[in-house]
Amino acid sequence: MSRTTDRILEHADARQQTRLDLAALFDTLENEVVPLFYDQDDTGVPRAWVARQKNAIRTLAWRFSARRMLKDYVMGSYLPATGGLTASLAPTASAAHYSVLFYDGKKGLAANR
Repeated sequence: MSRTTDRILEHADARQQTRLDLAALFDTLENEVVPLFYDQDDTGVPRAWVARQKNAIRTLAWRFSARRMLKDYVMGSYLPATGGLTASLAPTASAAHYSVLFYDGKKGLAANR
């Protein structure tokens, strides 16, 4: 794989990049993921696997939340598809505070229903 320090370089040829990505995926599965999963203690619990999963949830769960997904769809697809309507977060708004416009066929657009 093309690497410089800790950065992975993309290959100019998409087919070659796909082969490199596939090789990296199988290498990671074979040498990291599968051994962790099958390395179980006396009670049958793969402790290192569980620790890795807990760390992934603790550090990445926010990226896979329904709230984040809905916000991405609304901001990136639904609002632009309605004719160029846009929405943005105020610079000081928290991740949990933003307005969303809803369309009601009888009443038009309404905010924060």
